[in-house]
Amino acid sequence: MYTEAYHSTALTKSKGVSILFHRDWTFVCSAQYIDPLGRLVILVGTLNELPITIANLYLPNDNPVSYLRKAFGRVKKMSSGMMFLCGDFNCTPDPEVDTQTSQPRPHSRSPPSSSKQLREFMHSFDLYDTWRICHPNTRDYTYFSHVHSSYSRIDLCLIHSSALSRLLEATIGIITWSDHAPLMLTFEAAFPPRGMGNWRLNDSLIVNREDVTTTLQLLQEYFATNVTGDVATASVWLAHKAVMRGHFIQKGAQRKRCLNAQMTALTRRITELETQNKSSPTPSITAQLIAQRRELEHLMLQVTARSIRRLNYAHYTQGNKPGKLL
Repeated sequence: MYTEAYHSTALTKSKGVSILFHRDWTFVCSAQYIDPLGRLVILVGTLNELPITIANLYLPNDNPVSYLRKAFGRVKKMSSGMMFLCGDFNCTPDPEVDTQTSQPRPHSRSPPSSSKQLREFMHSFDLYDTWRICHPNTRDYTYFSHVHSSYSRIDLCLIHSSALSRLLEATIGIITWSDHAPLMLTFEAAFPPRGMGNWRLNDSLIVNREDVTTTLQLLQEYFATNVTGDVATASVWLAHKAVMRGHFIQKGAQRKRCLNAQMTALTRRITELETQNKSSPTPSITAQLIAQRRELEHLMLQVTARSIRRLNYAHYTQGNKPGKLL
């Protein structure tokens, strides 16, 4: 699905950022910077022939805005076209509305200096917080700290004022297998036409004994019904491929609908619990959230397992042939 990827990795699992492009998007990279410490990826190029600069960063906990200024200096030198500055900023623009904790906040407590520095940085370079532009009076969060039992909106996407006219929508998803929620943005853009694609057999449909038995019964019924003197054997053989393809498509669609229904129900339940926990965090709701997320993660792993099997198959069949892999 995401056929082009750029990664900045570190020696430890504590850091790392990536930028991935969906197969429906045509990205042509003209310049890039990959941070060896796993904190920054900068890409400059065209996305569907639109000049664009994308930077994904992971700011340190200590003095994050200082690192942000250094990273942005590098971005500005490379920048071309629309600019997106995204990632985990490890600080919030406004702690009063961008954080929520189970403990009452002292009235005399001053806001963190990093938040003030972030606002000053955004103002000095004419950058805007995309989600806050779309939701000026809403409270929502992208990160949950299990240690402090608190929510905060530290995952941001900043854009220049010149790109605001293209921004259509910004939404924060639910926290599932990570302790961060996805930030989803919608911009005006042109999609290239997408073809129908090729059908491939879902190999999980021929693993289960029940599925195999059903398929064999269908094959036997088909040949028993159609192998007669009135129809040529070659025609019967060719037609059986279409029949079996339709059978597998139907079975695959049924399984997908069932899986999607389960994931939708779990997602809805997680959303309800998360909404309650964001307004008033409690250990009880947090425990329920963890259990529901674990169930959802188990279902998502089934989808991931199939993707891994397809990837292994592609490498096995094409690894030693001239093509994309080489």
